[in-house]
Amino acid sequence: MRRIVRGALFAAAAATAAAGAVAAGCGRDAPERAEFPAGLAAAVLTSQDVPGDHLPAQAQPAFRGVLAHDPPCRRLLALADGHGLRDVPRRGTAFYRLDPGVTLTQQVFDAGSKRAGLTLEAARRAAAGCTVLRAKVGGVQLNLPRTPLKAPGLPPADTLAVRFAAQAGSGRELSYELIMHRNGDAFLTVAQPGVVGPGAPSAAAAAAARAAARLPGASKLNP
Repeated sequence: MRRIVRGALFAAAAATAAAGAVAAGCGRDAPERAEFPAGLAAAVLTSQDVPGDHLPAQAQPAFRGVLAHDPPCRRLLALADGHGLRDVPRRGTAFYRLDPGVTLTQQVFDAGSKRAGLTLEAARRAAAGCTVLRAKVGGVQLNLPRTPLKAPGLPPADTLAVRFAAQAGSGRELSYELIMHRNGDAFLTVAQPGVVGPGAPSAAAAAAARAAARLPGASKLNP
């Protein structure tokens, strides 16, 4: 049991350390394209939208270095990191907490209505085939069953909310949360891998709802 707990905490620490390194200016991704609609830029999260103990970091993929074994899970994490939308304008942001280790990332894409819908459907198919996230992170093996994740304020028809979690000792859980939402031309992702307390409200879901509420036409359900 002690080895499992240490492995879980190390896996969370590895993700958070990556965020800290990027905050210091290391490991930068390719620069974002300059042209981006102001209406969509309003949905990019700021420090006011996340818990006060989260520090800002350079925008980055949440699941970089998480090597999922099963194809549906690999596909799901890749879509959550926006790999299927690399050629469209985007804006991103990231935050991290060192103890207990958590990384929260967001990306907003100007994907176009059709492509946003197709990406969401692809993510749903991948999630349906990923009932347990079996993955390796920094040499540590993870086995995280999928558990329910509610996303209040986001229309279910336009949203995918998925959580994988397992006990990490000391009453904590190792939790990987991801939320994807489409609204018109916009497609946004929010992801949070890390260690959380039992029954803790989802910071990822709350952040996603705040971001989505600022998208153009957010008060209307997509067809």
